[in-house]
Parts: sequence; C-alpha cells; structure tokens
Amino acid sequence: MSLEKFQPKTIDLKALAAYDSLARARAILDVEDSLKQTGFLLMTGIYGNSQSQISSKELEALKTLSEKFFSLEERIKEKYVHIGSGGEDGYTAFATEAGVDPVTGEKGIPEPKEFYQLRLAPAKINGVRKIEEVPQLTYLMFQIQNALQINSRLLIEAVAEILDKPKDYFQRLDRLEEGNFENSVLRNIHYPAETLPKVQNVYQNFLDAGKVAYRAAPHKDINRITTLLLAQSSRGLQIKPQKSPEFIDVELNGADAVGNTGELLEIMSGGLFQATLHQVVAYGNSPSSRYSFPFFDHPVNLEDQGLPLLVSGQKHREFYKNSFVEIYGQETFNQLNESEMEEIGNGPTQILYKDALLNRLVDIGNFPASDPIAQKPWRDQKPRKAFVLER
Repeated sequence: MSLEKFQPKTIDLKALAAYDSLARARAILDVEDSLKQTGFLLMTGIYGNSQSQISSKELEALKTLSEKFFSLEERIKEKYVHIGSGGEDGYTAFATEAGVDPVTGEKGIPEPKEFYQLRLAPAKINGVRKIEEVPQLTYLMFQIQNALQINSRLLIEAVAEILDKPKDYFQRLDRLEEGNFENSVLRNIHYPAETLPKVQNVYQNFLDAGKVAYRAAPHKDINRITTLLLAQSSRGLQIKPQKSPEFIDVELNGADAVGNTGELLEIMSGGLFQATLHQVVAYGNSPSSRYSFPFFDHPVNLEDQGLPLLVSGQKHREFYKNSFVEIYGQETFNQLNESEMEEIGNGPTQILYKDALLNRLVDIGNFPASDPIAQKPWRDQKPRKAFVLER
C-alpha cells in the first residue's frame, strides 16, 4: 500500500486570514481533507514580521534562551514546578511524564524529556511563571504564544465552518466576550542529547519492558488543535493515521510548522476529525539536544465548560457516548435518565472540559498517587450540567 496519501496537506495561513476569498475557501477544503484523512496538516505563513507571525530572530532567541534555562541545576528548575497543575503550567522534570499505551491503556515508561510550560493569561506575569534566572525567556514565550494564538484561531475558525457553524463559534462557546482569557498553552520541550547516561538509562527502561526506545512514545494530544514549532527539523517525528498500516515520517517540505487534531476536538466532532497517534523515535546516539515548541489550543477553563457534540449521525453519537463512558465510567452513564442519554452531547448533559483534561493527565502520570485528583473523583458523581451555547 502506498503511504503517500497519508502525508498531511500544506495550508497557507495567509490564505485562511483572507476572509471572503476564493483562496480561503480552497484552504478550508484542504484543512478538512487533511484532518479527516491524517489528523495532521503542515502550515506556511507563520514566520514573518507581522503581529501574527514569528521572526526567525525570535525563534533563534527562543532556542538560545531555552538552552540557558534547561542547563540550570535541577534544584533551581524545580522552583518553577507548579504544584497541582498536573504538568499544565510551569516546569516538569526529566523522565516524569509518560505516555499511555494505545493498546492496553496502561501508563507507559517515563520519557527522556523535560519541559517548561506557560498558560495564556492576562498581561501581568506572576511570580510562578517568571523565570528569575532567564527572565527574557518568559517574556519571549508570551510573545510567541500570543502570535500562535492568532494562527490557531484561524484554524479553529476553519474547523467551525467545516462543521457548519459560524466561524466565531468557538470564541462564543469560550465566552471570550465576557472577559474570559484564553486558556491555551505553549510548551517548551527539551530532549537532552541521547549520549547522556540519564537518557541511555531511560532507553534501557524501555528495552527492559520489551518496548522500543522513544524520545516521546506513541500518544495523542489532549487539546483541540496543536501548532508545533520545530527548532531544528522534523527528524524523528512520525504519525500513524487510523487507516495507515504503519507510522510514517513527517516531511516538512518547506513548511513552517505542523498542526494536528487533539482529543477534545475528536470528541466534539464525534470522531469525524481524528486525534492521530504520533511519536518521536530514538536514534540512540544523537549528541545534540532536540527542542520543540507545541502550542495547545484549549477551551476556556470554566466550571461549566462542556464539549458539545457538533455533528449528527449515529456513528458520531456512539463515539461521543463511548468517550463519555471512558471518562466517567459505565456506572455514571447508567445513572443518566432516558432523556439525558438521548440528548447526550447536545443538551446540558455533556463531557465537561475539566473532567476530560484531568482524566487524561491522570492517565499519563502527571498527578502523584497521593493527590486526590489521581483517584478520578468525577467518576463517582453525576456530571454537572454544561453551558449550552444558543444556536
């Protein structure tokens, strides 16, 4: 079988920004086809000098400042661990996060990476986020984060139109007009040189468990849409679309960045858009660090922020119901009355964003066993009602 058809399409973000144009209509068709077929797409138009673009000088500075931060002593970096965030803000130490086995659902081997993460917030940078030793990194990450949010919004607007919604549907669902701020995240990932003993030790853990060694094991992203900036190249990044018999290398072919569907959008589309497995393979002897900068588009973190089902059809309703059971458990689903089961995803009975996010963060080991969140308390109660956006 030829694997060429599983290569993501390239989307020009400048075309998506040209509202009411033929170029935008064509770009939206490409977004739809690429996300349905592969769950991934390639992007051009991110680099430049406008407000929505990132200059090559900024990308180089981001890499240089990241090297300074990750070379700090561990005791210094640990000052920036944000306790209780589940790795969604602040620093996460080397070999802490683990993937989830896509077949068994079990937690995998902790991976040979560390990262520093910033959540979009009002302009004021609080003491937890600001890195005293490398303050320029914090400010530069916020600057790049804001540019990526603009680009991510172009993609999410395209997705809304593909789903026959107004292009501002997700902004209204997030109630940004009420003064809520964006909840999206920029992650700064450092994969240390493979020749280091601590990396070789992690690789040995994979081998001892009868697995292939990875820099990042096969996984899906949790969020709605991801935009991935690569500091060097896409070498090592592989994807496995649902119909592909094997993982395939991602070739940038002149593109600026990589985009992909996350599990939240997969749920909201009833599986129409696939959250695709991807991985970063180990080469075993690379003497250089690898840096990558994924931007994760998330809903606003409100108590009643739900994940509505945005498509019709029995297949998509079944996908949504199965996702509900995975997060809340069969017993919780059985507590729903007949009308709640019937309207699941369409009325106030929805998967809540916080519950979906925390469920996955627990699965990948980002909460210690001693934390009450690790016990998944949302599985023992009837789900709260979600906000429903008036059509």
